[in-house]
Amino acid sequence: MRKAAYQLIGTLYDKDFLNLIDVDRLINELATNGLSDSFDEILFLNLVTLTKLTNQNSLAILNKVDQFVQLFTKLLTDEKKRQEFIK
Repeated sequence: MRKAAYQLIGTLYDKDFLNLIDVDRLINELATNGLSDSFDEILFLNLVTLTKLTNQNSLAILNKVDQFVQLFTKLLTDEKKRQEFIK
């Protein structure tokens, strides 16, 4: 269900020719929920959306860079712990 929701968000952003989507709200959603998802496929979808946002709205992403650095640090730390647990 989450995967379908994030696919829809990505598709809506791609097709938003009238600029109806609130980019700040989308960035906040990615930062708070989308990039902290434990399912790799959902994480990948959200990274693709983040890449598109970065290409088209660099300034909006730069304003949140500290938040994204914290998220990526947590993701990498959690992944490292998970890999150590598997060994």
